[in-house]
Amino acid sequence: DAERKAVAEKAATLQSVKDLRAAAAARSAARDQHSVSGVAAARKEHRGKIRSLKSDLKRSTALIKRVRAGVTADLEAGLLKDVETLNLTRYVSELVDAVAETRKTKDKDCAALAVVCGGLHRRHESFGPGVVEKLRETSLSRPDDVDSEDPDVSKHRRGNLKLLLELYLRNVATDDEIPDVLMRRCCGVGPKGRRRFAVDAPLLQVYLKTAG
Repeated sequence: DAERKAVAEKAATLQSVKDLRAAAAARSAARDQHSVSGVAAARKEHRGKIRSLKSDLKRSTALIKRVRAGVTADLEAGLLKDVETLNLTRYVSELVDAVAETRKTKDKDCAALAVVCGGLHRRHESFGPGVVEKLRETSLSRPDDVDSEDPDVSKHRRGNLKLLLELYLRNVATDDEIPDVLMRRCCGVGPKGRRRFAVDAPLLQVYLKTAG
């Protein structure tokens, strides 16, 4: 039994290392895509073919609903196809709200949503700043009584913090103050470096795991 347990633990460790390397590679590729020149080129291409994109109310509404319900890794490719082929100009603000309201918080799901957000950011100038502001607002919020807070609300905050960090690591969120501001929020430290409230351990754990 001990030997089987050791083998299983080793396999789990190797898989974790593999997953971390894959995540690092994906983030590196995304940062290149979201460079100033990369985004400018993508938006120019998008503008050039905007008239050929489908203005499909039903599909656009379905996309918004799927994002709000939660993006999972198996939905990533299909959602990206919709982002690429639909004219979503009129729905950017709704997509921003849908991302901020999503409830999926697993690491793979968060990464998939970050990919979809990247696709929207490369095509719609207002999407990136809008979604970053929404996520930042939620991540920095703090209830009057942490102990009595609805667990679902707390989970949602952790999910938004995780996504905001993921977008920063992928160069969708470009404000270099984001990691510091979020770390101070997790540790209960105010703008002047003074302790304002207790450390939010669950939120800090999410921060450290995502930011590495």
